[in-house]
Amino acid sequence: MEEKKHLKAKVLKVIEGAERPLSVEAVRVRVGVKSWHLIQSLLFGLMAEGKIAGLETSKRWVFGKLDVMKPVTLSKT
Repeated sequence: MEEKKHLKAKVLKVIEGAERPLSVEAVRVRVGVKSWHLIQSLLFGLMAEGKIAGLETSKRWVFGKLDVMKPVTLSKT
């Protein structure tokens, strides 16, 4: 459980440090994790908490900072 919290914090740091929105694969590589599905789950969780924003494009989801991607969040806040 503690490891997942640490990984979630790393994912958030990657998103906050990125100049533009990132795909799940780009975040996975930067965090250094093998599991694409784990990173996707963490990204959707952060989006649901209102900490990051996401956008579904015609090919994939991309995720970014709220101030860069204001229109799409799962959070009600």
